[in-house]
Amino acid sequence: MTTSREPNDLSDLSIAEQLVLLARVGSRARPAPLRLRYGALAGVVVDLEQAGRLQMAGGNVTLLHPTAIGDALADAVLESVSSRGRIGRLAKLLGPLDREFPRLADALTHRLEVRRLLDRREARLYGVIPWTRYQAVGPTYDSLRRRLHDVAVGGQAADAAATSVISLAVPCGLMGRFLDRRERRSHARRIAVIPGTPAAAVAEAARAVEDAQGAAAVGGIVASSAGQG
Repeated sequence: MTTSREPNDLSDLSIAEQLVLLARVGSRARPAPLRLRYGALAGVVVDLEQAGRLQMAGGNVTLLHPTAIGDALADAVLESVSSRGRIGRLAKLLGPLDREFPRLADALTHRLEVRRLLDRREARLYGVIPWTRYQAVGPTYDSLRRRLHDVAVGGQAADAAATSVISLAVPCGLMGRFLDRRERRSHARRIAVIPGTPAAAVAEAARAVEDAQGAAAVGGIVASSAGQG
């Protein structure tokens, strides 16, 4: 017996696409922030791992096979990774990949818009300031939230995709999209970032950039103060 699937069924979405969909609904229509950029790149790496092209162990990435998988964005990342003599830690790789593909998360967002999973809504903040935010189209976003919620709180058996999206949602600050505050406290240990995973790499890489930005800002303030003295 065969059953028909809804268009844009969750199984049709890559891990990177699911993460970006989760992040974008309700957010302002502007370039993706740093953590989402890194999260989307890590999601692509996980997609390539599940496709048998890359392998991750202990936070290190190894090339298994350079053959394209038929996804233009993932294949571009695979080609870049394949061209490196030594790949090493994903946390060290995300920065160079982000500089090479700074709009990857935005390209995934556009893909979701083309597939009619996201739409832009024009509004005015306080009735005066114009701004644009993304809204979900169709049932896919709600299905994703329910699926992640049920897996995170232990109600359903976890599959690889849901586990990966939940893991990446932690360093991207997206847990509140499918768990309320009480649930996040109750299941904090269960959904914590595991060392040596793509999620840990996202947290490490983003923290390094944010620390560097903070140091640069402090240095600028100190230099400005010294110049005024």
